Amino acid sequence: MDLNDIPEVLQSAARSAGLEITSPWFYLQLGLILASAGVAYAAGAAIRARIDLTALAMGWPAALRLFMRVLVGSASTAVFAVLMTLARVIMLTSTWPSRSYLLAVAANLAFAWLLRSFATNLSSGWCRCRRGWSPP
Repeated sequence: MDLNDIPEVLQSAARSAGLEITSPWFYLQLGLILASAGVAYAAGAAIRARIDLTALAMGWPAALRLFMRVLVGSASTAVFAVLMTLARVIMLTSTWPSRSYLLAVAANLAFAWLLRSFATNLSSGWCRCRRGWSPP
């Protein structure tokens, strides 16, 4: 690549990004993501308010209590991931696949965040439970 090609590549990348942002499908996807985030936040708050973990998990082993705590704490992320996947499937059936790329990215990031949350909380909790320490 020649040094004279660098500005040309940067200009074509800027034009491409500008076309993506000016597309009405971008704003539709952004609106769906924001609406789904609000619904997921409300659903997570409702789940946390309705489930009493101390009464539900009383007498359970420490590892299962920790799993339930992580599950209820990550409910909003799980709801968001499911809503994004559902929105992506609906968009795929109704229009071109390229018009729902942002929904796919949001769904993949939500599932990755959920997996990371489960893995880190359960692995650290499992180590603590194996040493005889139970979570407060």
